[in-house]
Amino acid sequence: MIKTPLSLTTLSLTAAFIGSGAPAHAAGMDITPGTFITTLPFSDTGTTIGFTDDITSHDPFDGYTSSQGPDVFYNFTVASSGLITLSYGFGAVADDAHDATLGLFTGSSSAPTWITGADAQWSGTGNANEVISNFPVTAGTTYHILLDGFSASSQGAYTLSVTGSGGLALAEVPEPSSAVLGVAALGTAAWRRRRRGKV
Repeated sequence: MIKTPLSLTTLSLTAAFIGSGAPAHAAGMDITPGTFITTLPFSDTGTTIGFTDDITSHDPFDGYTSSQGPDVFYNFTVASSGLITLSYGFGAVADDAHDATLGLFTGSSSAPTWITGADAQWSGTGNANEVISNFPVTAGTTYHILLDGFSASSQGAYTLSVTGSGGLALAEVPEPSSAVLGVAALGTAAWRRRRRGKV
């Protein structure tokens, strides 16, 4: 039996499609890649150090319009509508270096549609976590969580926790685009034509 390998071109294109469409990566500098949350409760730790400031105009719901710190993103798609609670912070006393900002939006990072946000903790005392509590989210919608900092110096190790109630259920990670299968099929067909001298 003759094996039918994919061409290097096909493999490269397939990898490009998977890299741009699959969200199963670490929290990233844009919504793709980014961590895709599929089960609740969810918690994660990481750092914003080393990332860029992709979103500089923050949501209007928290009373501020600026977020200058490096940011990372998490994503989730709602399977069954319900209520979601988000808690994010740098785990220290709220000050310039630990002034977290938290946002929830749909769309893209270049043209976000803001849903809600939080930037209340900056008093120099107490826990620096920002919280969005029991916010309604709708089935069939993909949401993006923005973890950011108010000033350029607001960055560091963070903790994120996400819980749900009111019947909330999240969707599984989307399958890679069907275009991947199409590209693979085209590559296989081209390989067979070359084998038959019909290039």
